[in-house]
Amino acid sequence: MMTRLISQFRRSYKLIIFLMLILTIIKCFDIYTIIFGNNKTDNEHWTRVPKFRGRNEVSCKKLIERDSTEIILAYSHMHKYGYRISPDKYFTYLSTNCSLLNDFMFNYKFPITEEELKFPIAFIILMYKDVEQVVRLLRAIYRPQNHYCIHVDLSAPEETHLAVDSIARCYNNIFVVSKKVDIIYGHISRLNAEINCMSDFVRRSNSWKYVLNIPSQQYPLKTNAEIVKILTKFNGSNIVEGIINQSRTIKDRYQNRFFAFRNDLHRYGKKTPFHNKNIAIVKGLAIGAFSYNFVRFVLESDVAKELLIWMKDIYSPDEYYWATLNYNAAIPAPGRYIGS
Repeated sequence: MMTRLISQFRRSYKLIIFLMLILTIIKCFDIYTIIFGNNKTDNEHWTRVPKFRGRNEVSCKKLIERDSTEIILAYSHMHKYGYRISPDKYFTYLSTNCSLLNDFMFNYKFPITEEELKFPIAFIILMYKDVEQVVRLLRAIYRPQNHYCIHVDLSAPEETHLAVDSIARCYNNIFVVSKKVDIIYGHISRLNAEINCMSDFVRRSNSWKYVLNIPSQQYPLKTNAEIVKILTKFNGSNIVEGIINQSRTIKDRYQNRFFAFRNDLHRYGKKTPFHNKNIAIVKGLAIGAFSYNFVRFVLESDVAKELLIWMKDIYSPDEYYWATLNYNAAIPAPGRYIGS
């Protein structure tokens, strides 16, 4: 009796495993055909451009204001709809038809004020994965008068590079940086990537007023119109955080030298101070808003170039470079801080 039960159990167990295997194969085949298939039916699936569900049902304004009822509603939508990020190859396909891509990216048209049209902004976007996240960011910040430089990490997967290249070909004001680097956290490579984009902006156009540098994982809390109003009031002054108090600048980061190894930084000795004793190293943030004239100064002035070279082996130079240029009276940077 026991032997018979064991035998039946084994047969049932094998049947279950077999069915699970069949289901897995079917599922994998479905994914494979969506990504790689040339069948017309498969491509029809791609052309069903997904709309942004729940857009009109959840108030972003109330979410930002931390309205508890709206937060609960947003959570319920997330649970109800769920979401799986699209593969990068999906956007390579969409970009074969620019109208299709445009429908996906901008199925809701933001109104553009006269003030915005007269105040173009240049955006630097640093990314290394998840093209859809970049597309959704672009959907929020894209305006036809603005300019967008996308830097994809040199070591990112080939399909990521291909997808971003394909998207950029559909828009005159979106482009991929001409010189890519492999960004390592805390390394000069991030700063180099942004300066490469700035160089491309200056070469392509002189109409923009400010450069904003943002990673692809960020999302704006202000509309383009609101950003323009803020930048207009600054009237050419840079928006750069700076900690002038030397006791708070984390001196260990720039008084020692660091080298990159296996995507990490390692200290290997003391660093010689910057040759100009009148220039104090200032701590700040890696991101900011930089005026057109300031960007030209970064690209053309000897002191900016010398400072960049000196900072090539400190830790997180992007948190020191912009602030040091902006908060030193000895550096004649346009739009710099001149005191209250």
